[in-house]
Formats: sequence, C-alpha cells, structure tokens
Amino acid sequence: FRQEAVDNARLPLTSIAGNVLQTGATYTSADVEGDKSFFPKPRSGPGYRSLLAVPVKTPYGRPIATLCVDAEAQGYFDSDHEFFAGCFADLVALLVAQVVIGDEP
Repeated sequence: FRQEAVDNARLPLTSIAGNVLQTGATYTSADVEGDKSFFPKPRSGPGYRSLLAVPVKTPYGRPIATLCVDAEAQGYFDSDHEFFAGCFADLVALLVAQVVIGDEP
C-alpha cells in the first residue's frame, strides 16, 4: 500500500462496516442486490452476492475495526461462518493489542 492511501483511508460510519464498528454487532446479508443497506449499489464487483461483517474488538470488548468477507453465492454465510469469522477477528484484535499498541490481554 502507498503510505498516502493508508494515511487518508476513512471508513464512512454510514456504511455497513461503519455500523458494525459503531454497534459491535455482526451483520450478514444473504443478497446484497436486494438489501436496502447497500442502496444504491454495492461497491464491490458484479460477483459479490453475500456479505458477512464481524467486529474486531479489543480484549476489553471495544470495537476497533470490521472484518468483512464476501461471497459470490447468494445466501452463502451460515452460523458456522459467523463463528469462525468471529474467532479470526478475535485473533486479529489480540495481535493489534500486542504488536501495535503494546497492550497485554
């Protein structure tokens, strides 16, 4: 990544990822084309049909990022996907806390 792009990156809080960051709640869409949250259109490619967005939280429970995964199949994500994405988000949060912030869990 170019440093300028990283420095200027902003997450619109009105986006789905921004909402997950603010609320700390997981969001799943089985059909992004019919989901009003994506109005007027999804920002991803034409093969993007399902979305799973999970919060990345600090060990103290504070949301600091959102992990988003998309799929080409409509209705792709189930509770197992949510569980494992949540586990991965927890690992990411631990790494951020230990490496970037220097915090111990």
